[in-house]
Amino acid sequence: MQFNSQNYPAYSGAVPNWYQGQGMQFPNQQPSFSSAPPTQQNPQNFGSSTTEQAATSLGKDLNSNSLNTPQTLNSESSLSSSPEHSASDSSPAGSGAEGGESESADSDTISGNTARSEHLNHQSAVSNNQRLEQQPSVMNAFSNEKASKSVLGRRPAENPGTHSYPTPSWQQSRLNYGYATPNAPVNQQNPVQQQPPSGPFFNNSQTQMPAGFNQPPQAPPPYVNNMPGQFSNLSLSSENTNFKSQASSQPVNLLSSRHILPSKPVEPMKPKLPDHYKGLNCDPAVFRCTLNAIPQKQDDIGKAKLPFGLLIHPFKDLQNLPVIQSPVIVRCKSCRTYINPFVTFVDQRRWKCNMCYRANEVPSDFTMNSNGRSEDVTKRPEITNATVEFIAPGDYMLRPPQAALYLFLLDVSAQAMATGYLDIVCNVLRSNLSNLPGDARTKVSIICFDSAIHYLAVLEDQEKAQLLSFPDIEDLEIPRHDDLLVNLHENMDKISTLLSKLPDIFRNNVQTRSALGSALTAGQKLLASTGGRMTVFQSILPSLGPGKLSSREDPNERAASDVKNLKPATDFYKSLALTCSGNQTAIDLFAINSQYIDLASLSGMSRFCGGSIQTFPNLTPKSSQAERLEKDFTRYLTRKLGFEAVLRVRCTRGLTVSDFFGNFFVRSTDLLAFPNINPDAGVAMKVRIEETLVSASHVCFQAALLYTSSKGERRIRVHTLYIPIANGVQDIVNSADVQAVTCFLSQMAVDRSLDSNISDAREALVNAVTDCLAAYRTSLPGHASMGTMLIAPPSLSLFPLFVSGLLKTKALRVGASTKLDDRLAAMIEMLSMPIFHVMHMIYPPLYPVHNIHHQPLIGSAENSDATPTNSASESSFSFAEGRVPQPPLLQLSAEHLSRDGAYLLDKGNQMILLVRSHVPINWCMKVLDVANPTGIPGGGLKFLPELDNSVSLALRAFIEHLLDSRPNHAPILIIRDDDPYKALFYECLVDDKTESSSSYVEFLQHINNSIIKAKK
Repeated sequence: MQFNSQNYPAYSGAVPNWYQGQGMQFPNQQPSFSSAPPTQQNPQNFGSSTTEQAATSLGKDLNSNSLNTPQTLNSESSLSSSPEHSASDSSPAGSGAEGGESESADSDTISGNTARSEHLNHQSAVSNNQRLEQQPSVMNAFSNEKASKSVLGRRPAENPGTHSYPTPSWQQSRLNYGYATPNAPVNQQNPVQQQPPSGPFFNNSQTQMPAGFNQPPQAPPPYVNNMPGQFSNLSLSSENTNFKSQASSQPVNLLSSRHILPSKPVEPMKPKLPDHYKGLNCDPAVFRCTLNAIPQKQDDIGKAKLPFGLLIHPFKDLQNLPVIQSPVIVRCKSCRTYINPFVTFVDQRRWKCNMCYRANEVPSDFTMNSNGRSEDVTKRPEITNATVEFIAPGDYMLRPPQAALYLFLLDVSAQAMATGYLDIVCNVLRSNLSNLPGDARTKVSIICFDSAIHYLAVLEDQEKAQLLSFPDIEDLEIPRHDDLLVNLHENMDKISTLLSKLPDIFRNNVQTRSALGSALTAGQKLLASTGGRMTVFQSILPSLGPGKLSSREDPNERAASDVKNLKPATDFYKSLALTCSGNQTAIDLFAINSQYIDLASLSGMSRFCGGSIQTFPNLTPKSSQAERLEKDFTRYLTRKLGFEAVLRVRCTRGLTVSDFFGNFFVRSTDLLAFPNINPDAGVAMKVRIEETLVSASHVCFQAALLYTSSKGERRIRVHTLYIPIANGVQDIVNSADVQAVTCFLSQMAVDRSLDSNISDAREALVNAVTDCLAAYRTSLPGHASMGTMLIAPPSLSLFPLFVSGLLKTKALRVGASTKLDDRLAAMIEMLSMPIFHVMHMIYPPLYPVHNIHHQPLIGSAENSDATPTNSASESSFSFAEGRVPQPPLLQLSAEHLSRDGAYLLDKGNQMILLVRSHVPINWCMKVLDVANPTGIPGGGLKFLPELDNSVSLALRAFIEHLLDSRPNHAPILIIRDDDPYKALFYECLVDDKTESSSSYVEFLQHINNSIIKAKK
């Protein structure tokens, strides 16, 4: 089905995704947010030439025929027998999904053997997905209550249903609570009067900024500088008097507050909890929502023009995680929610579920401590912690838990050997063989490939491992499995010896072709009966055997506005991933290419089976990428790992989840399958209000991750999130989490780009900002007399800044030369990484460090949140005690770079220290041990010297502090102002105008012009 502007009557702009198909009502006089005409000279200008040519939004319905996107497997033959599709609660739990006790078995339960049989035949899996993909979705974004659930999110799930229990009286009597708004990140004391921006799509005659605007009649005439006072009497909760708004909720005029970024890192907004729940909510680094106050009706979401979604980091490394081993795991008999801090105890024998409101009995074992004595149930860890982990009893599995099995597929072609990666990988693997997660059952196998397949076999009657080569890649012959997949602890010496010799065996290899598809097929067959993890290293385009590819990139089209070839060229890798998912096997891809390898096609092997993708472009033996590969691969081998994992998110009656984003397989309507789950994986999903939450005071979400640990234990990690109810559009907007909103939109935009095109996604992002700010402005009293001010709530004052940066990322930028594989790598990271990593991609932090030894200190040995007032130069304390200097954040513009300064840019996977030409000689000597910036060699320094002085110590402590906050390694590059690599730094200054993109100020003016035009 083709879509154009005619699908959206009375609205000339693109319709944002979050209210597509939501069944919302809009008046016929809905304002039109038309876009300004583009030009050929500036391909990154926003908008289209006419209303009829306006790009469709993120929320427009999609034809589900893309091979690079996971789909729900909905085979009646394979799933009809699965217990999670059965209404009965008598099925025994299994090792493949969330389980339940035999007495009241969980509706989620599925045996590991059943889960394996669901996907064992990949042809059935593909055919069923294609059957679903051929069913067109029906979309009416304005008034059709039966609109399709498949909106931008490419893996729609059907409505999992809601419980029809009556709302109890105790629930109706509870109060509504507000949200906690952080301090407004805007300094409005000295607003800057902006000049009208110039550009091909700006009409300077319409961009003059007034000195103020007319106040409603009951107030004196205001001025821009007094804007906070204008709204001091504004009621943000006219419908709900129990909703507590903050004093910092005055609107912000973005055009007069150009320097909007706060000097300190933005803290995530947290929902405001009742006093008896304070401190019990889930950590926002683990579980957060785009909104911290939930409206009662879906229509209010549409009026606020904000997305309603969840972002989860389900397997994040946590300190002090409560691990509970109990003979009974208490769950609701109806909806199977795990007992949590937000349930209500009617008395000592009964508790009410916070999801479906059913009254449940408290098991007698739950009231006993380890000594058999009665204890207060409200003191139990399940009731005092929003995140807990249960060690599941035997009722949660039908077969022994899966052992840890590791298979390594190593590219040994001539191009791969030239990168030097094999030496790094073999050395790191040898050093960490004993550190691989697992137990006495752990097994390892290694397969090398170029134009042939080379198996590394450990034979019982041989003292050394053997290399068995098979040139026939079409009719694969696999040696005896017991010789290839061997016990690690029993054969560690043989494996270590072989790894030490492996690089030399292929050192002078002249084969330049790759049979990756055949190697993957061999690996899949090897792990078919057991499951495990497959780690693949690939350096060139596969050119032989199944899955062979040809180059589709035109270097002359890298800067084109119409980006092509984002979809896979073949379905081989997706089909293989579906088969592996059924076998409980995940595939992780390490791309070590210097040339095009068609990541659009290859990424399918990981995206659909819970795998991860890491890229190391232009790898050479002595490059910074080599250091990063060594560090990241070490963490990859030793990080915590879960096998046979499934994730289900439950929510309060009246809410449903759908449209999932991340690397996994959608096994049923709301069950996500991860053959492997790692601590760096993120998941996002869309939420919809199906029933009006009239009598509710809050809603809750609970994410339950069932997995097998590397030690063979079946565990359940449970996260519970509490969010209050609020009435009114302003309450919703003021509760928005700007980072969560931006990250959720980035995933929707990437998904839209992969399925349709980047232009539509970019247009929809611009319309997202326009519609949100226009809706907020309209909700304010006296909005008609505000003139041309661009008004934003403090909670979303950074929204245009972040979206402006998002449009200039490698994933979504146009007009700037971007390799196709680099673009795909950035897109995949946005789809599958946690919010911390995504925000570093969108708007990387920039710090001035030339005076770091004079900055205030943060942290302490006892309390990392403490903020001492002394600075690094005022005392001779030890930074090792946990106190480090904290330089202020700078907006990403060259106007903030002084000629005598040094600036540290944190890009997430790399740090760049730019030393300007006039930085003091004393600083150069103390930090870099050079007389002046010209002493920095061309190409930059790859390390920071360890010098014994307070300046060097302060800078190194701060960098270590930044590295400690992330799982991956970020090598540092120190460059001077005239270094060729300075482009890596300046391309991140996304607030500035370039030949192919507009500046942040121009972006604001474009948004403002669109709003003004829509009012006319």
